[in-house]
Amino acid sequence: MIETLALHKSWIVFVGTFFLGESVVLTSSALAAHGSWSVAAVAMWAFAGTVLSDTVWFRSAAMGLDRWSAGERGERMVRLSARLDRLGGDRPYRALLFVKFVYGTRIASLAYMAARGVPLRKFVTFDAIGTGLWLAVMIPLGWLIGRGLDNLGADLKRFEGAILTVVLITAAIKGGRWWRARR
Repeated sequence: MIETLALHKSWIVFVGTFFLGESVVLTSSALAAHGSWSVAAVAMWAFAGTVLSDTVWFRSAAMGLDRWSAGERGERMVRLSARLDRLGGDRPYRALLFVKFVYGTRIASLAYMAARGVPLRKFVTFDAIGTGLWLAVMIPLGWLIGRGLDNLGADLKRFEGAILTVVLITAAIKGGRWWRARR
């Protein structure tokens, strides 16, 4: 498994960011902190995967707007669009510069951009700038996490029992609630 990761790391970062986003960026950046991967390669492949993924979602949203605008979903989309219009004004594509930092808003914001008729070229330009800013924060953060884990390694072994205890107690409580609900 480790050999496969080492051999195909560029594709793993590309495909991972295409589908998963920040979790792959943070993980691969942490691995880069150990010298296993190149920080520059992580940045390049994460950038390419993210921008391509955003473009695919943007184009898909643009093609599926008719289906989304029907019924109750359409009413919710109109209300959401009205709120975003108040925030974004007449230049909604500017939101691409910071929307990546708000977890869970990526697909909705891309659909909103498509609904507002943002031209593809402008979308890709602002998405690329926003992705660059996002990666400029996420990659150093992942790298620092990776370096910090090295320093915490010895301490984590001491706390292993405490962590296991917390996990077991949490599982017991959840299991007890589930069992009581079934009775």
